[in-house]
Amino acid sequence: MKIKEFYNNKIRPKIKKGFDEIRHPGNHPRTTALSIAIGIFIGIAIPMGFQVWAMAILLLAIRYNLIIASFVSLISNPLTILPIYFAVISFGEFVLQISFPWELFYSFLDEPGFEKIVEFGTEGMFIFFTGSLLIATILSIPAYFLSFKTLTNYHNKNKTAVE
Repeated sequence: MKIKEFYNNKIRPKIKKGFDEIRHPGNHPRTTALSIAIGIFIGIAIPMGFQVWAMAILLLAIRYNLIIASFVSLISNPLTILPIYFAVISFGEFVLQISFPWELFYSFLDEPGFEKIVEFGTEGMFIFFTGSLLIATILSIPAYFLSFKTLTNYHNKNKTAVE
């Protein structure tokens, strides 16, 4: 068998199957919906810079589409991160009935850095993570069901169109 035949018959189909699996794992709407929900959850619950690590670790436990989840996690980006952080901190304050050190937050905005984050203290970080985990949960659960329903309808519509 020549190298070209070997590549076309043995290697290329495996590469194509691998890419198809990355784009549409199991070709099932449930996996795609889960990927969307995970992307929303991690995009809101995990601070920027740690999101990819969190998704990689979670991938070891749950089978989902990392590419879709990574794309959806861009819900938190340089343009949206301030409103998201303001919302999660405010929600954390409301739920816990504890005041957040806003002056440190504004100081952080002037000079972002790890040292400024440490100044929030355990109470400030507790408020932040409580708010972010709750809002992420509140948004990601309906996102799963909405995307699952939408994808199932789309999948069934395309299936009947082919038949």
